[in-house]
Amino acid sequence: MNKFYNLVLLVMSWLFLVAAVVILINLLSMTNGEMKAMGVPMVGAFFSTLFFAALSWVALKTSKYIDEKNEVEEMSEE
Repeated sequence: MNKFYNLVLLVMSWLFLVAAVVILINLLSMTNGEMKAMGVPMVGAFFSTLFFAALSWVALKTSKYIDEKNEVEEMSEE
């Protein structure tokens, strides 16, 4: 992998995390009537953004692991 790809994954994970916090703040500020109408979709959106934040974080860690493994293999070949 390359550094640009790692940077994109890092930015994606933080953006998804920020989106989850914004949705959570929106959920907590809803009134009872709004909660009946929009509560379930907002909770679903919150958990899906948390899932995608975790997914991009795992992809970032996997990418860094592969990079480190390739560097070790290249050093051992020399």
